[in-house]
Amino acid sequence: MRLIGLVLTRCHLTLDYMPVEAACSLSPTCDEVVIVDMESDDGSWEELNQQFAGQACFTLKQQPWDKPHNDPGWWVRALNRARESLDQHAWLLQLDADEILGPESFDGVHLALDSGTPGLFRRFTFWRDPCHLVPYNRCCGEMVARLGPTNLYLPSDEPTPARHPNIRDYAEAFSGLHIYHYGMIRDPQAFVRKSKVVQNCFFGSVDQRIETAQKENAKWHDADFFDGLPLRDFVGKHPNIVRKWLLERGHSL
Repeated sequence: MRLIGLVLTRCHLTLDYMPVEAACSLSPTCDEVVIVDMESDDGSWEELNQQFAGQACFTLKQQPWDKPHNDPGWWVRALNRARESLDQHAWLLQLDADEILGPESFDGVHLALDSGTPGLFRRFTFWRDPCHLVPYNRCCGEMVARLGPTNLYLPSDEPTPARHPNIRDYAEAFSGLHIYHYGMIRDPQAFVRKSKVVQNCFFGSVDQRIETAQKENAKWHDADFFDGLPLRDFVGKHPNIVRKWLLERGHSL
């Protein structure tokens, strides 16, 4: 079965996403990796074209940026617009542009493909630094359905999607399927820029704790986002492909 990787992104240079690393983490196990840019206006589209020029297994596409505001469903619609442009007889493995597929996932991906069963991935969401994870299921979701037929609706992080059938309806957790989510430990100033964009898209406003931290020149991640719950220690190993990205942002490994 042909497997297509998908990464959707916008303005990664300004907002410090990592679509290049995300796409490259998919390439060892996918027949093709499609990177979709949503009308970036900061040079990101041009940088992607330069980065992937002449590389046959990567395909670059653009789709419209609808300027969402106070719209909780905008991201899933954008993902499914991209999904619907793919070969509808293939399978899909999707990452957000601040995520990395762990290389230990490759065997589980092919087991899922061979059995015809969509896959649930455990996602590690880092907070403050590469050594700590958010409290269980308190940010973005721990188990996410990202692998399945391209002709099935892609629910992204929705734990109970309203549209059926969808990939999550049939997904199972195969051993070793891991996604590493680094979006919360991006460049601190870029995190604030990203939060203002994304939170306005979803909620029409920005979390006051981020606004206060910026005003007081404080560290936003020291605010209590988790009702006093402690962070969890990360005891695994970061994929090699992201180590340079982490070091460039001042993180120690």
